Order: sequence, then structure tokens, then C-alpha cells
Amino acid sequence: VINTQLTGTAVGTGASQVAQGSHTHPAVPNVSGAADVGAAETTSSTSYTDLTTSGPAVSLSPGATSTQLISVGAFMENDTLGATVRMSPAIAGAAAVDANSAAMNEPTVNRGVRLMWSTHSASVADASTHTAKYKTGSGTATYSERRILAYVLE
Repeated sequence: VINTQLTGTAVGTGASQVAQGSHTHPAVPNVSGAADVGAAETTSSTSYTDLTTSGPAVSLSPGATSTQLISVGAFMENDTLGATVRMSPAIAGAAAVDANSAAMNEPTVNRGVRLMWSTHSASVADASTHTAKYKTGSGTATYSERRILAYVLE
């Protein structure tokens, strides 16, 4: 058993108060993972797709169904005014969805690259792979320094 103590002191009042306490959890094998793809790549797809270099992807095998925290992020840009650019995880092989996406809307044409992140938690079966997918509302979206992180919460 690995004992991880998270201890805090009460701060604030009312609904914003942080309670004092600690938490101990048993050891869980392969509880976190991260993967990166650095190269800048583009898509004009209006449905979730892989880029030329698929992923990044991360696999976890906690030994049982678990709640996992999955985060995706990248530098994103688009060549079209008002176009939305999205990166979303395909959680455990399910379809990527907008609700889980890191997204940006291009307020001006080629305004610049912005780093966007999204984090989502899901109940996932053992031995799951999460893969980043991409789409744009219109125009051509460019993604670089793509990253996916996953962590077993329980």
C-alpha cells in the first residue's frame, strides 16, 4: 500500500471553505500516463479525425473499472475568421465529443496560436486507451505541441 497524504487547513468561509483532512489510498498499478506529438499538423475536417500523425494516445491498466481524469491540450490556430478549432479525447475508444473538447474560436484571421486545455472525468473499464482527435468548424486548423494526460482518480 502506498500512503499518499493530502492535508490542508481550512481557508475561507461558507461555500468556498476548504476543509481540513487527509486521504490515504492503496497502490494502483499504472495509474497515470502522458503522451505528446510536437509536430505542427493541419485538418479541414468538420468531424473528429486523426491528423497525419495520429494521437497522442495514452493507455492505463489500473486493474479494475475506475474513474479517470483525461486532459488534452495543444497550441491551436485557424486561417478562417470565426472558425472554431477543437481537440477532444476519444475516451476508451468511444467517439470524441464537443463536450470534452479543448476549443478556441478564431476572432480574426490568423490572429495567432493559443494554448487550449480541457479536462474531463469518466468511469472507464480496465485497460483503456484514450486518443486525441481533431476537427474545425471551417477553414484549416493547425495544431502543434499536442498532449494528452490521464490519471486514475479511484
